[in-house]
Amino acid sequence: MKRFISIMAIILCLCTVLTACGKPKSASGDVYDPPKNLMTLDQYHAELDKLLNATNFSNADTGAIDKLGDRLAEMIKYNTDDITDVKGTTYYVAKNGDDKNDGKTPETAWATLDKVNSAPLNPGDAVLFNRGDGWRGYLFAKSGITYGAYGKGLKPVISYSMDVKNGGKWEETDTENVWKFSERITAEDTGVLLFNNAEDYADLRELDDLKDNNQFAFSGQRAQRGKKDNYLYLYCDKGNPAEVYDSMEVTLAGKSVVYMLHNTHDVTLNNLKLCGGNDTFFASNLTNIKISYCQNFWSGGNRDTYGTRLGGGSGAWFSCDGIYIENCHIYQQFDAGISPQYSGSNEAVSVFKDFVAKNCLFEYCEYTFEYFNNQTNSLEDRYENFYFGYNFCRLGGYGFGDKPSNSRYVKSWGSGSACVDCVIENNVFDRAATTSIEIVGKKQTAEGNVFDINYMPKLKNNIYIHQKNKRFATIQDTTYKFNEETYNTLINMGVDEGARYFYAENK
Repeated sequence: MKRFISIMAIILCLCTVLTACGKPKSASGDVYDPPKNLMTLDQYHAELDKLLNATNFSNADTGAIDKLGDRLAEMIKYNTDDITDVKGTTYYVAKNGDDKNDGKTPETAWATLDKVNSAPLNPGDAVLFNRGDGWRGYLFAKSGITYGAYGKGLKPVISYSMDVKNGGKWEETDTENVWKFSERITAEDTGVLLFNNAEDYADLRELDDLKDNNQFAFSGQRAQRGKKDNYLYLYCDKGNPAEVYDSMEVTLAGKSVVYMLHNTHDVTLNNLKLCGGNDTFFASNLTNIKISYCQNFWSGGNRDTYGTRLGGGSGAWFSCDGIYIENCHIYQQFDAGISPQYSGSNEAVSVFKDFVAKNCLFEYCEYTFEYFNNQTNSLEDRYENFYFGYNFCRLGGYGFGDKPSNSRYVKSWGSGSACVDCVIENNVFDRAATTSIEIVGKKQTAEGNVFDINYMPKLKNNIYIHQKNKRFATIQDTTYKFNEETYNTLINMGVDEGARYFYAENK
């Protein structure tokens, strides 16, 4: 009997091991283990409707709200709505491929980003990356091309980063507990140092100020105090960092993880995980850029001597027509999650038209939706028909974007340009570090720009979860606290009719 029990125990252990082994890991170290009942977009919208019908100024059920955000994250993470309708040629890319192949079937896939970036693609073509695989570098996205995923597993990863666990050695320095990475980093700068499959990260410090674990220093081309030795330093009192951490990845600056030329048009990005770089993408005069079911993680970071941020999220410059960001998870952005912006003094008209962000989850961004257009020599500059709706925004100003005094979910920076037919609706703005929204509207005249609430975006049916009497909103340069008096004031001003306010005890 004892022998039988022992045999059964061994069989049970083997089954457990085989089951675990049967769940493949992606290039980022995540295990592919989708829940049985993924939330749908209809179910997500129904949950928002419940919040909009709840009693105003009740105490927030933050546990249930967090669960809703987590389910939205799962829905995006495990989505399998891959691109199938391709008018031109489909090319495949896999880590076990070969750049000498023709790339036209999964069995003859290409292997590298260099091959993809240099290939003579034609409008209507598609490039699909194998799920579960990952590449370091940047993707050069060209006009008329679709970039997506194929196969089974988690989204393919493109990360503008460097492996600093296996790509060199960590050496002791003359300063106790300060370690130096042996390989010089030739990128313009670093963004953030990530540990253990990005479960933790290190804060940037000056080399002389490394005093605690999870603090790192780098002196590159944009270096602090003019030092330019291009080496990475880390404080670690637990021994050799390569032996302490399961993984170590430093994101790089100097390019967007998806690099686009100015005037790029008709690009689709679908079901990709995009990490690092100055930002996910940032270029001017973009037309018809579509991003769906992507995960945009850990972009931006660092500061140069002048305090310049190295970006974060998706950005558009000068004049753009048709940028659609839908069903994406935008996480840990040092600066803005998304930002259509321009600041200049030339006479060309700057117009942002049809900028849409919908059904997205934003977490740990300094600014979630930042927009400004401070063109000074034209009276026709404007935002036209931008739409920010059904997004779940939480913990803004915390995490990697931990600059609480500056953080906002919506931030217009006193923009001098008018908003025409612009809508911000049905969003969840959950527990910002400080102010949730800061918006102005200005009418442009020959005598100067004057405040006019009719030139603000229309806010309606948004859901705010915030601490009572904490600084909450700045509208037309007046700041309001989070309470019923503010609610009544904003309603009387015609700002956010149908909004729901919930009190949160803490973060």
